[in-house]
Amino acid sequence: MIKTIRLILIFGFFCMKVSAQDSKKYHKEEFNVINDLFIQLIDTGYYYNDWLIPLMPEQYLAEIALKPEENRDNLDWGDKEYYPFEYSKKLIETKGDYDKLQKFYADFREFQDSLKSQYDSRRLLIFVTDSLYQISNKESEDLKEVSRIDSTLLNSLQLDKYVTRYIDFNKIENHSRFEITNDKYPDQKTRIQTNDIKEIGLITCSRVIFNTDLTKGFFFYTFFKNGLNAYGLILIVEKVDGLWRIKHEIGLWVS
Repeated sequence: MIKTIRLILIFGFFCMKVSAQDSKKYHKEEFNVINDLFIQLIDTGYYYNDWLIPLMPEQYLAEIALKPEENRDNLDWGDKEYYPFEYSKKLIETKGDYDKLQKFYADFREFQDSLKSQYDSRRLLIFVTDSLYQISNKESEDLKEVSRIDSTLLNSLQLDKYVTRYIDFNKIENHSRFEITNDKYPDQKTRIQTNDIKEIGLITCSRVIFNTDLTKGFFFYTFFKNGLNAYGLILIVEKVDGLWRIKHEIGLWVS
């Protein structure tokens, strides 16, 4: 009898230990998602003055519009505004057109110079909460949009298990020029826009819901600058070559 009780206790302790390890691994992957995608969530357009980003030459914009979206994700494109040039470069090099490639580099240098003239040197503040929030019952109605793209992400989903949890955004490494602050986001009357500081907006993220092997997932994301500049999305993500990438964006609302 005593031996049986001892075995039960040992088994129970083992299950608790495994569960804790799984939880720790899950939480680490949630952080990795936010860390890998942080700059993309905000958008590097804020590096410039009032979004006065010069347009790229028309032929490059036309080329990028024709590129199938599922193939674009394989490019190492860096900052978003350079992306059409990255695609054009690969397209030209594939075709082996030397003269066109030289023209491309000349256009690219000119474009870089025009970007520098609009560069905003102020501190770029991003306001965050200190948690990944629990998806609400109202938001769960939007999950049918996720199901249309990847129904496996909703297999045996129990949203009440994914309660709000603390996350330290100050440990985000992939933030480039953006400065992250947990301070309360000020209302429009007290918001700071000076020669030194540019307050960009407040972002919130839900818990990340993964598949069983933690290689795909989705979460709700909102950006709020003011009543006329805010939006909400569901982001479907996938781990590719060790890094998380956005595979689909589902727009929910905009103001």
